[in-house]
Amino acid sequence: MTLSYLHPSDFTLHAQVADIRTSNMQDAINQLSAAYAAQQVVIVSEQNQIVVRLAEGSASPATATP
Repeated sequence: MTLSYLHPSDFTLHAQVADIRTSNMQDAINQLSAAYAAQQVVIVSEQNQIVVRLAEGSASPATATP
C-alpha cells in the first residue's frame, strides 16, 4: 500500500492520533480522518493507496479569501 498526500498543507501529529491502536487498516484510516476533520483533511483508502486530501468544498490555503 502506498501513500498519496494530495493536501496542500502539512500537519503535526497530536495526542488523538498518537493514541490510535488498531490492527484494522480501515478503522485506523477512519480514526485519522476523524481526528483531522477540523483541519479539512480527508483520509481514505482507494485501490491500493491511502489518500490524504483537502475536504471537498474547502478552500485551499492558497485560494482562501479572508
